[in-house]
Formats: sequence, C-alpha cells, structure tokens
Amino acid sequence: MTVSASFRVLRQLLSTSTPVGPISYRLLSSFTMNPHLNLGYCCLNTVLREDDVFCSRTMRLATFNEKGLEYAQELALQNLQDMLPIIEWNEKHGIKLFRVSSDMFPLASHPDCAYPLDFAQPLLSQIGDLARKYGHRLTMHPSQHHVLTNKTEKTFQMTALGLDHHAEILDRMGMDSSAVMVIHGGGVYGNKPEALKTFEENFMRLKESTRNRLVLENDEMAYTIEDLLPTSQKLKIPIVIDYHHDLICPSSKPAEAYHDEVFAVWDERGIKPKVHVSQSPVDVDMSSKTARRKHGDYIDVLPDSLLSLNRDIDVMFEAKMKEQAVLRYRGIMSGEIQTDRTTFEVPMTLTVEEMKEEKKLLKKTKSPSKAKSLCEECEGEVIETVKVERKVIVKAKAAPKKAPAKKEPKKATVASAKKTPQIATPKKKAPRGMWVDMSALEEHKRIKKLIREAVKEPTLPKGRTTSSAGQPQSAADLPQICVASGSARKRGRPAAAAKRPAPKTAPAKQATSKKGK
Repeated sequence: MTVSASFRVLRQLLSTSTPVGPISYRLLSSFTMNPHLNLGYCCLNTVLREDDVFCSRTMRLATFNEKGLEYAQELALQNLQDMLPIIEWNEKHGIKLFRVSSDMFPLASHPDCAYPLDFAQPLLSQIGDLARKYGHRLTMHPSQHHVLTNKTEKTFQMTALGLDHHAEILDRMGMDSSAVMVIHGGGVYGNKPEALKTFEENFMRLKESTRNRLVLENDEMAYTIEDLLPTSQKLKIPIVIDYHHDLICPSSKPAEAYHDEVFAVWDERGIKPKVHVSQSPVDVDMSSKTARRKHGDYIDVLPDSLLSLNRDIDVMFEAKMKEQAVLRYRGIMSGEIQTDRTTFEVPMTLTVEEMKEEKKLLKKTKSPSKAKSLCEECEGEVIETVKVERKVIVKAKAAPKKAPAKKEPKKATVASAKKTPQIATPKKKAPRGMWVDMSALEEHKRIKKLIREAVKEPTLPKGRTTSSAGQPQSAADLPQICVASGSARKRGRPAAAAKRPAPKTAPAKQATSKKGK
C-alpha cells in the first residue's frame, strides 16, 4: 500500500464517530515503538475542525470595544464546550496528551479587557473531570511575549498578568502539578548571564500558584539546554527539552548528554517529564537557521536517544497536521506507512557572519502590521474581523499644485536656486492622519519664489514693452506679438489682435541731412 493510499484509509477511519478497536484500526493493534513514550499534539484537532469544533475562537480589541464583554464570554463558552468532544476523540484514538489553546478566553489577559472567569467555572470543572477520568494530561504554552528576562517593570506586569491567567485556567479545571505551562527564556539583551539573573528575580515575584506550574524550554534563537540548566537546578524549574530547537541552537554537548540532569529536576518535583519534537518542512533550506525554524506537516523520525529511553515520558508533537501527525507516525512505526526520511535532522553549524545574515533576514520577514501575534504552537482564529484604519505615511517632496492666476513663461532655470542650502525644519503632523516632511515643503516654496523673481519682467511706462532684442517697443507692435503667443491658440480661436486692423499711424517724416539744407 502506498503512502497516499494508506493516508486516505487513515482519514476515513478517523472520520468515523464509532470507537476504534484493534480489529477496525490496524495501526493501533500493530503499534510497535517504545511503550514508555506517550505521544500528544497541540491545540487543534483537524478532523473535528471540519465540523467547527475547536477551542481558539478569539477577536480583536476593536470588536471587544464594539460588542462588549458579553460577546467575549459567549466565545469563551463555545471554546470550552468544544474541549469536551476533543478529549473524547483523543480517548477513542489512544491519545492522552493535549496542549490547551491559550485563546480560549478572548482578550482575558489584556490589561484593558481582563475579566474574571467565574462565569465559566461549570464548564472548566467538566473539562477537568473528564481529563482526570481518562488519565489525560493537559498543558499550556503561553506565547513568546511572556518574558521574565526583561528588566522593564511594564513588561513584567504584562507577563505576570498573562501567566496568572493561564495558571488560573488550569487551577479552575482542578488539574494536578503535571498540567504545566511552558515558556521560553526570552531575550538576551546583550548580556545572557545578567538576563538570567533578571529571570530569577522576576520568577520569585510571581504568585506561588503560577510558579508551581511554570517550566522552561530551550529555544531556537538564544537559550540552550546548557544555558537554562543552572537556573533550573537552582529554582527547581523543570526543563522541557525541545530536540528540534537543540539542533538549530545547540549546546556544547548533544541533548541526550543532559537527560539525567534535566530529568532529575522533574523527578524531584514529582512530575512526569515532557519533551517537544518537530521537524522542518521537507523542501526547506537546511543551511538556513531562519528556514529551519518552521514546523513541518508531519514527524517521520524521532531521535534515537528518545526512542531508547527506559522511562515514562510525554512527547508533544509540534506539527501542522496535529493529531494526524501522531497517527501517521504510529503507522510508520508499524510498517503500514513508508517514508523517505530515515534519520533525524543534523545540528546547525553557522559562522558568526552567517548568524548576522540570518538575523538580518529574520528582521525582514517580521510583520509588524499584524493586529495580533499568535504563538507558533497555538492557532487562534479571529471570528469577528473589524477593519482597522491605517495612517498613510507620505513624504511630501512637493507642495500641492495650485492653478496659477496667470501663466508666465519660464525664462530662468533653478540650477542656481538648488545650490542654496536647505532650511532644516522639524516634522509636523499634517491633517488627515498623514505625516509630511515640512523641510521639503518649505524648500519647494522657496524655489518657486526664486523662479517667480527670476522670470519677473522690469516695470516699464504704460504702453511700452521690450522687443526680443531688448529695445523698447511701442504698443502698436503688441498685436503681432499676441498672435504669436499660444494663449489664444490653446482656446481654439484666433487671437483677438488678429481680428482688429492695424492702427493708422502718421506718415514718417523724411529725414534730411544738414548738408541738404
């Protein structure tokens, strides 16, 4: 059976509502891998999502201001209600590890919208009871914006508000200490040891209920397992080893070299260890750190060090295809599904210059225009879309054009005017939400003034003008000049002077020389 055919059969089996048994589902009956590994997935069930069953309905701040708290609570109750069929589905398919979405309560951790969770207590209790009944482990992963290494008080208060919110959800479900919250180390801020010291100080400022659920994860950009281990051992904060991150941002030793020390902290806390696994997309550039950060659809191979563990451990699959990635891996292990991938990814090795190029590329790929930034592991869905007005940034290099009263011919160039140094003026806010470069505007006005002065003709007595040779000319010659001008032709009619006969002039007196007298 080919991979595509096996996967079609797998989709058909998953779409059935009847419980799956050892006869109807061969992948479970012939499932052969390390029995100590308990596999799970994150936030969303792709099969149930087709029936609008998901737990990440959220909204924007503008929608909250428009529709109010009642609408936010309505979305939250729908999210909680859908948690029940997801747990039931997981139980039928032998999956006992699930990451709860951080978006179950829309904007509940926003400083301007925070609201109590008392209204949802009945459903939260039902979720906790059902999970404990089946022996399922529920965890959470607050977004990357929750940072404890930052010294700014405002950042800490925002982080504490979000972490307290996550801890309250798990507490209201009645979950035990195995329901952990995973966060990254955060920023380095130019001094990693000092940043970790700040983390320790801010960690001790958190509520005890929040501290008891917090665990650390090595990330793919800054903090390795080796970096986090001293803090973990000092504060008794367990570390979630992310094998994919360790390949991109490796420690001085392989990940398995830290197993004993990392798992010892879990054991001391009396919690079952948890690790994360993922794989880069198949067609990704493996030499690019930025590209390798992406998660692929499936996971075909696990590290040998993980497969050979002789202890119970929970393995969270971070893959785009969610529960299907877990079931597909089971099919690979049972031989029902074939894969071209036979080895795990190799560690990333970059020079200092390559790291700088990666950082530049990462800055270019960031999208600050997004109204909401979501954690890469969680998938919030905006139910209400509200148009947000954006200010248009305009660099005015010229003033708005105004129709001049009279059109004057340009007889001088502005080459000399451009050499004049510009007058530096501060930027001012223009009407209609646009920013205008006032220095450029003033310079444009000044150049126009110089042009008008350059082409301005000298004042002459009434009835006199100048000829092309610069000599004074009588008003009698003006009609012919007007006929030659283009102002009359542009209007599609002959010049007015052409209709009038030439004025009669007195006969010129004959000049006589003195010699002829």
